[in-house]
Amino acid sequence: MFSSMGGSHQNVMGLDIGSDNIKVVELKSVGSRFKLVGYAQAAITPHVLTKEGLAQGEAVAKKIIAACESAKPNPIRSRLVATALPEELVFSKTLTIPKMKPHEIAKVVPSEAAEFFPVPINELLLDWTVLGSPKETQEINVYVVGTPKVIVDSLLAALKSVGMEIMLLETKSLATLRALLGADDKGAWVVIDVGGEHTTVSIADSGALKLTGTVDIGGKVINQSIDYKPEENKKLKTLDAAAQAPTNEVLQQKLSTAAQPIVQEVQNAVHYFQNRLNSKSKITAAFITGGGANVPGLIFHLKETLGMNIRLGNPLVNLVPSTADIFPTAIALGYTSAIGSALSRGIQ
Repeated sequence: MFSSMGGSHQNVMGLDIGSDNIKVVELKSVGSRFKLVGYAQAAITPHVLTKEGLAQGEAVAKKIIAACESAKPNPIRSRLVATALPEELVFSKTLTIPKMKPHEIAKVVPSEAAEFFPVPINELLLDWTVLGSPKETQEINVYVVGTPKVIVDSLLAALKSVGMEIMLLETKSLATLRALLGADDKGAWVVIDVGGEHTTVSIADSGALKLTGTVDIGGKVINQSIDYKPEENKKLKTLDAAAQAPTNEVLQQKLSTAAQPIVQEVQNAVHYFQNRLNSKSKITAAFITGGGANVPGLIFHLKETLGMNIRLGNPLVNLVPSTADIFPTAIALGYTSAIGSALSRGIQ
C-alpha cells in the first residue's frame, strides 16, 4: 500500500497486530537466507484495530516495545517497522476495464473504484495490480485495494510516539505469500490462512498475488464447534492432530460443518482464477498457515473435501535451517504475517 524502504540495509521489524495480540519478529540477512534475531508476542485489548483506525494507539505501541525487549533468543532493537493489515480492514475489488497504458489506468482506476467502495475515494489510499486479460477480449482485470487513511494515520502516530517508523504497509496476504514461498515454489498456489476469527484465501501465480477473499470463520470458532481446547493438548507443537483424520464420525461431522465456509471460499477462488483471469496455470496444491492450522483434523478434512494436496506452510523456508530449533514451526505458523513483513528488506 505504501513503502518508504529506501536504500538502507537496516533490519526491519515485522509487526502483526491481531484480534487480541501483537506479534513481532526481527530477521537479519545471512547470505541468501535470513537468521532470526528475536520473536515475541503480547496480549492487547481485543479488536483495537478497526476500519476507524487504531484505538488505544499509545498503549499498543508500549506493548510493542515491551514485546521487543522480551523477545527470544535476543531483544529486538530495530525501530523500522513493516506491517500488514488483514483483508477485512481494507476494501478490494477486481475491476474489468479496457486495455490501456499504465498512465491511463492510473486515471481510470480511482473513478471506477469509487463506484464499488463504500467510502469516499478521497478517504482511501489506493493501490492496484494488473492481473491479465479475460479470455478472448480487449479488456484487462485490475485488482484494486483501498485502505482507509484513518488507519494509516493512526498507525503512524502510535508508532511515532515510541520512536518507531513504519517503512512498509501492505496486506497480510502479501506478507504471508512472501513468507511461505521458497525459491523452488513455482506455478499457481492457493494459500489458506486460518486466523483466530477470520480465514483468508488467496491465489498466487508465479509468485504474484492474483486474488484474495475472507470469510468470518477461524480457528477459535472451529475449535469451539468441535469442543477442542488447544491449551490442554500437549501434542499441539507437533501438528500431528491437524494432519490426521478426525477420530470419530461425530467429530468429523462437526468439523465438516464448521469448515464449510472455508471450503466454499477456496472452491469459489479457484473457479474465478481459472475461468475469469485467463490463467494457463492449473492449481493442484495449497498452503495452509496461521495459528488455526493447528485445528485437529482440519488439514486432512480440506485435503479430502477439496481433492487437492494441502501442504502445511513453512514460514521458516527462507530462514537458516537451525531456526526451527529455537522457533518451532507450529509456533512460527502464528507469526507468518510478521515473518513475511520482516522479510520485505530482502525478498521483493
